[in-house]
Amino acid sequence: MNKEEILEKSRMENKNQDERERAVAAQANTYGMLGMAVIFIILFLIRFFVKGGNAYDLFAMYFGFIAVSSIYRWKVLGGKAAAVSAVMMSVITVIWMVLYIIYG
Repeated sequence: MNKEEILEKSRMENKNQDERERAVAAQANTYGMLGMAVIFIILFLIRFFVKGGNAYDLFAMYFGFIAVSSIYRWKVLGGKAAAVSAVMMSVITVIWMVLYIIYG
């Protein structure tokens, strides 16, 4: 593959998007994840200290989000660390879901 073919392929892959839009989208995802973590912590504290109950469902949702994110990262970027993260987060999610089903 020569330089022109590579450039053409890159243009086709990035059609209707520029670098700035991709950077903003990546930042938006990061801020969204941070916001979700803050809301999760607040809900967990309310559930645990105010309402007096377990938070298995909250943990399952939160770790499920991280698991799906890790799986996508592994699929797109590959790598051993991403694979380990994806598997670990998926297993943790399943554990929280089972605990919710049993002790809910």
